[in-house]
Amino acid sequence: MSEEKPYVEKTVTNLEYNPRYGDDRVCVCGHAYYRHFDTHDDMYNCGCKYCGCHDFRDVGDEESLTRRRSDVNGEEKTELKSKYDFEHAGVYLKKTCSAYPEQYDAFAAVSGDMVQVGYLRLRHGEFTVWCPDPAGEEIYYSTQMNGDGEFEDDERELFLKEACEKVSAWRAVQDGKKSPEPVSYATYHSHVSEAMIRPIIFTAFLIKERGRNCTYGSHRAWDVFADLVRSVSSGDPEELYAKLTGD
Repeated sequence: MSEEKPYVEKTVTNLEYNPRYGDDRVCVCGHAYYRHFDTHDDMYNCGCKYCGCHDFRDVGDEESLTRRRSDVNGEEKTELKSKYDFEHAGVYLKKTCSAYPEQYDAFAAVSGDMVQVGYLRLRHGEFTVWCPDPAGEEIYYSTQMNGDGEFEDDERELFLKEACEKVSAWRAVQDGKKSPEPVSYATYHSHVSEAMIRPIIFTAFLIKERGRNCTYGSHRAWDVFADLVRSVSSGDPEELYAKLTGD
């Protein structure tokens, strides 16, 4: 008689979202922890939505962030071996959309970890930089570029360098007061996900650019914004709009 068992026993390990880990901790792919999960489906572990990375590895735990001594001017240089698209003045940019808008998340090393310190966007011929994220402080604005929803090839480096310098200067001011703490969309309100926050921020800045009576789809943009705010909190839409846009 066969000694085989009727079933093959297997141990399955499920890797699930850890809400206590830190939404803004950065993977070696350059994207935040929470972006490796599906905010539409109870934070299902779907892998990074921006680059297809399926294995979150903290940049602070990896040898991807290494320091080496340089004899040039006796300074210590930091070599970041991660997947960033642009670097200047100690600020690392990761492109999250190529055109309409062309946009970037800005990161910098803070206490050995890469954290988000800025957000850059070119849309409708307006290049704007916020720190430390889209809901933060507007620190730079320009309409001097030729590109509308994306930079011309011969002007991109110039404007990105200028933006990085503005972010670096903003950080220097903040460091004199308090180190900037990145804001996570998933923790903007304790019960509000990134998927719910992004339309609110987008609509707020649409109104700022085009006025309260502009349309969003077939509806008045301000009505859409107010309904979105009331759907996630009991806060006053006017107060949240002022906080987001500075108006």
